[in-house]
Amino acid sequence: MAIPPYILTIHHTHCSNCGQKVPKTLSVRTHSCPKCGTVLDRDENAAINILNKALHEVGIILSA
Repeated sequence: MAIPPYILTIHHTHCSNCGQKVPKTLSVRTHSCPKCGTVLDRDENAAINILNKALHEVGIILSA
C-alpha cells in the first residue's frame, strides 16, 4: 500500500517516541524533541512513525 504524501509530512513533524509535534523546515535533517529529548535523523523518525502507523492499522501495537 502506498503512503500518501500528506501522511509523510505528518510523520516528519511528530516525535516517534512521545508524539509531540516538532515543526521543522526541510533543511533541518535532525529530529530533536524538546518534550522527551529524543534525537534521531529526521528520516529515521518518520520511518518509525510510518511503521507504527502500519502496525496499528493491522492491529499490532508494540510496547516500549
